Amino acid sequence: MTIRVAMVEDSRSFRRSLRIALDHSPGFDVVAEYASVESLSRGLKDARVPSAAWDVVLMDLDLPGASGLEGIRRVKEAHPKTQVLVCTVFEDPNTVVQAITAGADGYLLKTTPLEELLEQMQVVTSGGAGLSAGVARTLLDVVRRLETPRSTGPTRLDLPERERDVLRCLVDGRSYKETAEDLGITLHTVRAHIRTLYK
Repeated sequence: MTIRVAMVEDSRSFRRSLRIALDHSPGFDVVAEYASVESLSRGLKDARVPSAAWDVVLMDLDLPGASGLEGIRRVKEAHPKTQVLVCTVFEDPNTVVQAITAGADGYLLKTTPLEELLEQMQVVTSGGAGLSAGVARTLLDVVRRLETPRSTGPTRLDLPERERDVLRCLVDGRSYKETAEDLGITLHTVRAHIRTLYK
């Protein structure tokens, strides 16, 4: 199955490099490119570019005009089944959590190697959640803070032990497949745990 990709990225050089890489990767087809959320919104309304045909939207967050967070919301409102995979330089906890709550199905850093980016696009289109090691570390830090008992702190997350194990494996840089092998579970189960973590 060919994964149809739309890109929302204001850096022309990064967009071009990514397009070239995807054009040379079997199973991927770049079907739309936008430099802003405003142009994305026009694309969502343009009958000549049916956004329903997009499987994955690669979304930068730092865009001119409306932010990528707004872009995530607009894609999800128009086509809830289209997967949105953030690809950005920001890895601070607040931004990661904001993107996830806006509806992102995965969160990767722009430093993510191409092979992993391709794998994560396959992961999100098959019902999983894309998560790079750096972002997994950020989420683990958030979990630790929320699960530390405080008299006036936020509600504890109380993550099951297995979900914490999966998160720790990703923080250590293990792939989904390596995580499955290390924990003695299936790859499908790893993806399910990550999807639950996002929720």
